[in-house]
Amino acid sequence: MSVIRDLSGQKFGRLTALYPTEKRDKRGSVYWHCKCECGNEVDVSLSGLVLW
Repeated sequence: MSVIRDLSGQKFGRLTALYPTEKRDKRGSVYWHCKCECGNEVDVSLSGLVLW
């Protein structure tokens, strides 16, 4: 099992990472539950966040 990098509270563009979920993408990257500045919440993969 790989170690999950703690991104809690870090901002990526308009998104703030809140907590990791159990979901993984096809490459095994963890999905993070994030909150947008507009108030919406979304799950985004780690690889999607670091591209912001």
